[in-house]
Amino acid sequence: ISPFTSPPLASTLSYTSRLRYNHELNRLGRAPATALSSTKVQTGECYAMAGSSGQFTVLLPQSIHVESIEIVHAEPTEAMPYVETSAIAAFSVKGWTDMPGDIGNTASSKTADAKSSSRIPPPLKLGEFTFSPAAHHGASTTFVVDGSSVRTPFLGVSLEFSSNHGNADYTCLYRIKVHGTPAGVWSPA
Repeated sequence: ISPFTSPPLASTLSYTSRLRYNHELNRLGRAPATALSSTKVQTGECYAMAGSSGQFTVLLPQSIHVESIEIVHAEPTEAMPYVETSAIAAFSVKGWTDMPGDIGNTASSKTADAKSSSRIPPPLKLGEFTFSPAAHHGASTTFVVDGSSVRTPFLGVSLEFSSNHGNADYTCLYRIKVHGTPAGVWSPA
Protein backbone atom coordinates (compact mmCIF):
# COMPACT_ATOMS: atom_id res chain seq x y z
CA ILE A 1 0.00 0.00 0.00
CA SER A 2 2.26 2.73 -1.26
CA PRO A 3 0.79 5.80 0.52
CA PHE A 4 1.04 3.99 3.86
CA THR A 5 4.32 2.13 3.36
CA SER A 6 7.78 3.69 3.33
CA PRO A 7 9.50 3.73 -0.07
CA PRO A 8 12.05 1.02 -0.89
CA LEU A 9 15.70 1.70 -0.23
CA ALA A 10 16.64 1.38 -3.91
CA SER A 11 14.36 4.25 -4.93
CA THR A 12 16.05 6.67 -2.54
CA LEU A 13 19.73 5.93 -3.17
CA SER A 14 22.11 8.41 -4.72
CA TYR A 15 24.53 7.25 -7.39
CA THR A 16 27.33 6.91 -4.80
CA SER A 17 25.12 4.88 -2.49
CA ARG A 18 24.02 2.64 -5.36
CA LEU A 19 27.70 1.86 -5.96
CA ARG A 20 28.20 1.18 -2.24
CA TYR A 21 25.26 -1.23 -2.06
CA ASN A 22 25.58 -2.59 -5.61
CA HIS A 23 26.37 -6.13 -4.45
CA GLU A 24 23.35 -6.12 -2.11
CA LEU A 25 20.72 -4.37 -4.25
CA ASN A 26 19.55 -7.61 -5.85
CA ARG A 27 18.40 -8.68 -2.42
CA LEU A 28 17.66 -5.34 -0.76
CA GLY A 29 15.66 -4.14 -3.77
CA ARG A 30 12.74 -6.50 -3.05
CA ALA A 31 9.09 -5.43 -3.27
CA PRO A 32 6.96 -4.85 -0.14
CA ALA A 33 5.22 -8.20 -0.80
CA THR A 34 8.49 -9.88 0.27
CA ALA A 35 7.58 -9.11 3.90
CA LEU A 36 4.25 -10.89 3.45
CA SER A 37 5.72 -14.00 1.84
CA SER A 38 5.42 -17.43 3.43
CA THR A 39 8.75 -18.58 1.97
CA LYS A 40 11.75 -19.38 4.16
CA VAL A 41 13.64 -16.32 5.38
CA GLN A 42 16.99 -15.84 3.60
CA THR A 43 19.50 -13.32 4.92
CA GLY A 44 19.32 -10.13 2.84
CA GLU A 45 16.01 -10.99 1.13
CA CYS A 46 13.80 -8.44 2.83
CA TYR A 47 11.81 -5.32 2.11
CA ALA A 48 14.47 -2.67 2.76
CA MET A 49 13.22 0.82 3.57
CA ALA A 50 15.45 3.89 3.55
CA GLY A 51 16.51 5.20 6.95
CA SER A 52 15.99 4.05 10.50
CA SER A 53 12.30 4.95 10.80
CA GLY A 54 9.23 4.42 8.67
CA GLN A 55 6.13 2.32 8.30
CA PHE A 56 4.74 -0.76 6.62
CA THR A 57 1.00 -1.24 6.09
CA VAL A 58 -0.84 -4.49 5.43
CA LEU A 59 -4.21 -4.34 3.68
CA LEU A 60 -6.18 -7.27 5.08
CA PRO A 61 -8.26 -9.45 2.74
CA GLN A 62 -11.29 -9.01 4.99
CA SER A 63 -12.26 -7.27 8.20
CA ILE A 64 -10.28 -8.91 11.04
CA HIS A 65 -10.29 -8.69 14.82
CA VAL A 66 -6.50 -8.40 15.22
CA GLU A 67 -5.04 -10.34 18.13
CA SER A 68 -1.29 -10.29 17.47
CA ILE A 69 1.49 -9.36 15.06
CA GLU A 70 4.35 -11.72 14.27
CA ILE A 71 7.76 -10.48 13.08
CA VAL A 72 10.68 -12.53 11.73
CA HIS A 73 14.20 -11.24 11.10
CA ALA A 74 17.06 -13.17 9.51
CA GLU A 75 20.05 -14.57 11.35
CA PRO A 76 23.44 -12.98 10.80
CA THR A 77 25.75 -14.88 8.44
CA GLU A 78 29.42 -14.66 7.63
CA ALA A 79 28.53 -12.75 4.46
CA MET A 80 26.20 -10.35 6.31
CA PRO A 81 27.28 -10.21 9.97
CA TYR A 82 25.66 -6.79 10.43
CA VAL A 83 22.15 -7.98 9.48
CA GLU A 84 20.82 -7.37 13.01
CA THR A 85 21.54 -3.64 12.76
CA SER A 86 18.84 -3.30 10.09
CA ALA A 87 16.07 -4.86 12.24
CA ILE A 88 13.29 -2.64 13.54
CA ALA A 89 13.60 -1.77 17.23
CA ALA A 90 10.90 0.46 18.77
CA PHE A 91 7.58 0.28 16.95
CA SER A 92 3.86 0.75 17.32
CA VAL A 93 1.01 -1.11 15.66
CA LYS A 94 -2.10 0.73 14.47
CA GLY A 95 -5.33 -0.61 13.02
CA TRP A 96 -7.39 0.99 10.24
CA THR A 97 -11.19 0.61 10.48
CA ASP A 98 -11.50 2.09 6.97
CA MET A 99 -9.07 2.64 4.12
CA PRO A 100 -9.10 5.05 1.19
CA GLY A 101 -11.00 3.38 -1.67
CA ASP A 102 -8.27 3.67 -4.27
CA ILE A 103 -5.93 1.28 -2.47
CA GLY A 104 -8.23 -1.56 -1.54
CA ASN A 105 -10.87 -3.71 -3.09
CA THR A 106 -12.98 -4.70 -0.11
CA ALA A 107 -16.61 -3.62 0.00
CA SER A 108 -15.98 -1.24 2.88
CA SER A 109 -13.02 0.46 1.22
CA LYS A 110 -14.95 0.87 -2.06
CA THR A 111 -17.48 2.99 -0.21
CA ALA A 112 -14.60 5.23 0.80
CA ASP A 113 -14.34 6.43 -2.83
CA ALA A 114 -17.30 8.68 -2.18
CA LYS A 115 -15.68 10.10 0.95
CA SER A 116 -12.87 12.58 1.01
CA SER A 117 -9.55 11.32 2.36
CA SER A 118 -9.97 13.60 5.36
CA ARG A 119 -13.05 11.59 6.39
CA ILE A 120 -11.12 8.35 6.79
CA PRO A 121 -10.85 7.83 10.55
CA PRO A 122 -7.31 7.89 11.89
CA PRO A 123 -5.86 4.50 12.81
CA LEU A 124 -6.31 3.19 16.34
CA LYS A 125 -3.22 2.35 18.37
CA LEU A 126 -3.01 -1.38 19.12
CA GLY A 127 0.21 -1.27 21.12
CA GLU A 128 3.84 -0.20 21.40
CA PHE A 129 6.61 -2.78 21.33
CA THR A 130 10.35 -3.39 21.04
CA PHE A 131 11.79 -6.05 18.76
CA SER A 132 15.15 -7.65 19.57
CA PRO A 133 16.53 -9.87 16.80
CA ALA A 134 19.49 -10.96 18.93
CA ALA A 135 17.09 -12.63 21.37
CA HIS A 136 15.43 -14.73 18.66
CA HIS A 137 17.97 -15.38 15.85
CA GLY A 138 15.69 -16.14 12.93
CA ALA A 139 12.76 -17.30 15.02
CA SER A 140 9.52 -15.40 14.95
CA THR A 141 8.43 -13.08 17.73
CA THR A 142 4.74 -12.55 18.43
CA PHE A 143 3.41 -9.33 19.92
CA VAL A 144 -0.08 -9.45 21.45
CA VAL A 145 -2.09 -6.27 20.86
CA ASP A 146 -4.02 -4.33 23.48
CA GLY A 147 -6.98 -6.46 24.61
CA SER A 148 -9.55 -3.68 24.24
CA SER A 149 -8.55 -3.27 20.57
CA VAL A 150 -9.54 -6.85 19.75
CA ARG A 151 -13.21 -5.83 19.90
CA THR A 152 -12.78 -3.62 16.80
CA PRO A 153 -12.45 -5.21 13.34
CA PHE A 154 -9.77 -3.71 11.07
CA LEU A 155 -9.27 -3.57 7.30
CA GLY A 156 -5.59 -2.67 7.54
CA VAL A 157 -2.71 -2.71 10.01
CA SER A 158 0.29 -0.37 10.08
CA LEU A 159 3.60 -1.13 11.74
CA GLU A 160 5.29 2.24 12.44
CA PHE A 161 8.91 1.97 13.57
CA SER A 162 10.80 4.87 15.13
CA SER A 163 14.21 3.19 15.29
CA ASN A 164 16.24 0.20 14.22
CA HIS A 165 19.30 -1.45 15.80
CA GLY A 166 21.91 0.98 14.47
CA ASN A 167 21.77 1.02 10.65
CA ALA A 168 21.32 4.66 9.60
CA ASP A 169 20.98 3.77 5.90
CA TYR A 170 18.12 1.26 5.87
CA THR A 171 15.74 -0.93 7.85
CA CYS A 172 14.78 -4.44 6.72
CA LEU A 173 11.45 -6.10 7.29
CA TYR A 174 11.78 -9.81 6.51
CA ARG A 175 8.35 -11.11 7.48
CA ILE A 176 5.27 -9.72 9.15
CA LYS A 177 2.10 -11.67 9.84
CA VAL A 178 -1.18 -10.39 11.24
CA HIS A 179 -3.10 -12.89 13.38
CA GLY A 180 -6.76 -12.58 14.28
CA THR A 181 -10.29 -13.75 13.68
CA PRO A 182 -12.50 -12.72 10.73
CA ALA A 183 -15.22 -10.27 11.81
CA GLY A 184 -18.03 -12.64 10.77
CA VAL A 185 -16.66 -15.46 12.93
CA TRP A 186 -15.47 -13.52 16.00
CA SER A 187 -17.44 -13.46 19.24
CA PRO A 188 -16.42 -11.69 22.46
CA ALA A 189 -15.13 -13.93 25.23
